[in-house]
Amino acid sequence: MIEDCKLKSENSIWVNASAGTGKTTCLTERIKALLLNGTDPEKILCVTFSNIAAKEINDRLLGDLSRWNQLEDKQLGSELKKYFDRKVTLDDLSEARMLLFKVHEKSEKISIQTIHSFCNNLLKRFLFEAKIPLFYEIINEVEQDRIKLDAFNLAMQDLDKKQREDLQEIFADMKIVSSLKKSNSSKVYEVLKRLGSVGVNTKIIADEYNIKYSETPEIIKINECKDSSFNKEGLYRLSNVLAEGNTTQRRSSEKIVHWLDSSEKKRCEIFERYIEIFLTKTLGFREHLKKNLNKSNFDILSFESKRLIEVIHKKRKIESYKFNSNIITALDIFSKYYQKLKFDIGYVDFDDLVGKAKDLLSSKEESHWVRYKLDGGFNHILIDEAQDTSPPQWEIIKALTDEMLERENTSLFVVGDRKQSIYSFQGVEIDYFDKMKIYFKNKLESLNKKYKEETLDINYRSSPAILEYVDYLSNSLSGINENGRYKIIHKSAHIGRYGIVKIHRCNEKEASNKLKNNDWESWKHQKEPYIRKKSPLSNMANKITKAIKELIEQGSLSNGQKIKASDITILLKKRSELWDEIKNQITASGIKVSANDKIQLNHDIVIKDLMSIGRFYLLPNDNFNLSILLKGPFIENIDDNKLLSLIKYDTKKSLWDNLNKCKDNNPEIKKACDFLENILKIKAGSSPSYFYKSLIHKHDGKSKLSARLDPNQVDETIKDFLIEIKDYEKLNTASLEGFIYQFENNETQINRTGNILNDNTINMRTIHSVKGDQFPVVFLIVESDAARVEQEQFYFPESVRKKVKFIISPSNANNSFDYMDELKEKEKIKRNEEYHRLLYVASTRAEERLYIFDHGSKSLKDLPLIENNEIISGKITASQTIEAEKNQNLGNKDYLPAYFNENTRYNSITESISPSKIGTDYNEIKSPLQAEDRNRKFFSGRHIHKLLQIIPDLVNQDHRNISRKYLSQKSIGLNDKEIRKITDEIMSIYDRSEFSHLFSHSSMPEVPFSFKVGDRLINGQIDRLVIMNDELLIVDYKTDIIIPEAINDVDSSYLMQMSIYYFAMKEIYPLKKLRCSFLWTKKPSIMNIPDKILFSHWKTFLEEKVYA
Repeated sequence: MIEDCKLKSENSIWVNASAGTGKTTCLTERIKALLLNGTDPEKILCVTFSNIAAKEINDRLLGDLSRWNQLEDKQLGSELKKYFDRKVTLDDLSEARMLLFKVHEKSEKISIQTIHSFCNNLLKRFLFEAKIPLFYEIINEVEQDRIKLDAFNLAMQDLDKKQREDLQEIFADMKIVSSLKKSNSSKVYEVLKRLGSVGVNTKIIADEYNIKYSETPEIIKINECKDSSFNKEGLYRLSNVLAEGNTTQRRSSEKIVHWLDSSEKKRCEIFERYIEIFLTKTLGFREHLKKNLNKSNFDILSFESKRLIEVIHKKRKIESYKFNSNIITALDIFSKYYQKLKFDIGYVDFDDLVGKAKDLLSSKEESHWVRYKLDGGFNHILIDEAQDTSPPQWEIIKALTDEMLERENTSLFVVGDRKQSIYSFQGVEIDYFDKMKIYFKNKLESLNKKYKEETLDINYRSSPAILEYVDYLSNSLSGINENGRYKIIHKSAHIGRYGIVKIHRCNEKEASNKLKNNDWESWKHQKEPYIRKKSPLSNMANKITKAIKELIEQGSLSNGQKIKASDITILLKKRSELWDEIKNQITASGIKVSANDKIQLNHDIVIKDLMSIGRFYLLPNDNFNLSILLKGPFIENIDDNKLLSLIKYDTKKSLWDNLNKCKDNNPEIKKACDFLENILKIKAGSSPSYFYKSLIHKHDGKSKLSARLDPNQVDETIKDFLIEIKDYEKLNTASLEGFIYQFENNETQINRTGNILNDNTINMRTIHSVKGDQFPVVFLIVESDAARVEQEQFYFPESVRKKVKFIISPSNANNSFDYMDELKEKEKIKRNEEYHRLLYVASTRAEERLYIFDHGSKSLKDLPLIENNEIISGKITASQTIEAEKNQNLGNKDYLPAYFNENTRYNSITESISPSKIGTDYNEIKSPLQAEDRNRKFFSGRHIHKLLQIIPDLVNQDHRNISRKYLSQKSIGLNDKEIRKITDEIMSIYDRSEFSHLFSHSSMPEVPFSFKVGDRLINGQIDRLVIMNDELLIVDYKTDIIIPEAINDVDSSYLMQMSIYYFAMKEIYPLKKLRCSFLWTKKPSIMNIPDKILFSHWKTFLEEKVYA
């Protein structure tokens, strides 16, 4: 097939090239063949997916042409024979040697570039025709976020009063607001522009739903309550039958008769209750109604139930229609403002480049002029990674090729692989790849031009074992092999080469466990070494770390060379908690990890320290910020005890004032104070660049950071940070305060390639970032399905009736209906299929060893089992290195550790303390005041805590009913008496006016915290925290049956628990007055705890080293 790439340059070819089959070589050979056949370099366009791919093709081409200049005539002639179907002449040799000059010395005449680079170059030549800002720039992410925020605010101001009222509920949901701000504004703009208006979009939605624009839920209810809308006589017959049934059926019969006998107006009022007779909340049929019914009566019941389901679906469609009409109106206004603000400043984004170039080449008025100025355009177009080309990009290629292919001696050469289409988030549609293949085939055949479809199926990258697994994967999972249209077989060019695939599947216990997230935690600088905590993620990361260490110590590659850390790459779908856990554990084991792909710069710990010192310069009296700074790398030897004593030194003064007062008595505090005073002496009104350069160089900021953190990370992060400062100062007033505000309020994402630093560094990458790469050893981490559930706020489906794309926002799961359920299911199938292709891409990166760790993915669980979860091919060569022979006798043995399929034992680790467990032998506090039925008491106590957490958030709702429904769940297992008793207890608390301040908007439920005492970490959770202007109220619920009469009668473990809460909050809110109280729930009352008692129990806690 490669020979066809070289010969007959007039042939158009569509190449289906699996992973590792030599796509780059194929493209390079095609370009060389075109050049040797006399094609002018400027008539060739090669479009690549990435700049890296463009550089690789260009480098290979120049390398080959340079080598031709160094060959003797005989050698060069022998190599050129494969490019001609005739004898090679001296003129051919001369022409071959001139190609380097043509291509390299006149490099502007050959176009090997990404589609965005091509569009950018095109628009630069036709600024006026493209109606694009003069001297435009590509927008960066910081500016894009800023402009989107401005556009959103302007859009909200532009809504009329009615629209604001309609949208009030929508914009109360911060997830929707966030998705609006992050939405693909350019795509929205293009879709609505193509449709003509928002009105057309909403009409399409109404047509898809099959509803009338004028209908409302109230009108539907009125119509469905008329006698003509249902089988009244049949329902009476049904009710008569039910009246003779069991108790539940008799009650249902009475309700049906009551509804039938009511007036149409009354029926409307109680229609929802009527629906509940027949249907469950999930719109399932009531099973008790079916019992002992004959076919005739069952048909009546079934018909009425289905009618009511249709009514509910119709009402939900109308609600969804209204919701979409409002939100897409806001989205349209927002998108237009975004486009206007962006162009006014002189910015374009990547979507603009493609969209404007497409318009330029497709416009009837402009396209002929553009082609004329392009001097006829191109004669040969080559497309790399065609499966990653989006529909607008295909439209550009169509515009370029349609006229080109009608000329003689022109061709199209496309290389792609449907199995590797993984970029839907960039607008790529896999079906478009198939459509374009058919389109160009038909186009070329209609022009009587030669067209061939070829397949590259010999893999030059991976061992037979890996390819056997890839075949198994490809033919088992949907989305890879076009749903089973043909069997996928990868042929290896390395017959007999050693290789191994080993799969670790987590056991059922691990799969069912979920990591508990801590939603709110005091940020502390990571001074202490990493300590592994018990969790399913930690368990998985520990297995991976041990496997890697064993592999480095004992494993060899097929050539006998010892495996180095740099031979190993860990692949995950995205950065996540599991990513961080793996990185931390590997680093703690003594192996370096290069793990930065796309990172949020303002989340980096080095950046947090730089931001902290910048805020101190602006506001020295910010106690919280200064506390963080004193615990960071810029300051030495200020531990928690010293910090606490500084805070308490004079609570009426700021921490900075206290620091200055104490500096003469403590050399470490003086050293810290001197450093910070020098920072404050940096010239007032300094620009961000001047301030941070002074800090980094003049005041040894870089060396201080490097002493506590990884020097390579510090160096790289500081470089990125200074670039961000430079970009900011280009466009804004050079204000430090302005820079810090903008930087902290924008998600600044940067790309890092994860370069290997040395042999002792493992590479850790996301799967999307390694497209085109290959590695000797790959650890593929497959996360659980729950970790990758993502639902877009906006879909762009194609209308069934009008065959055009439109915008729609899905309803939530509790308000779904048939059309939306089907749409969501289609989107879910698409996501799953792309995830399967992602697994294919990841697996084909491995050359010799592929270790798969499955953390609970249904995709792999449903696959047929491989025997022993292992595939091995070939043997490691006998000519092993001396070092390898010393360590072990390798043979064909796999050196993944023996515990690979065993449950990992946890190492002895330092446990954190929970205040509620101090002084007890059980997980629950054992109070001497408890009733005999201890377990039942704590069982009900947990649910009282839960209800007191959730009820205050449910405004204007029936709290008693909510409480009863919650407690009536089968999984809780309470009887009616217990439910009434607990509900009464809850309502007696919540309904009393003297407790209203505990559940106000200024209060927070279940507040977690973390702080250190000595060398131990204390983690706790406060039941209720009420934050007032100058006071903080800490409330702990107690559900004991016997309530102490006085504070001295309260169990000491309770009081010690509250003393910990007091001093933990004192660290965070040093300037507020603190008050601690018990809320006794059985006979609702508040018991305040005097500070004297809290201090006494805190002293006992420290002296007796309860925490030790």
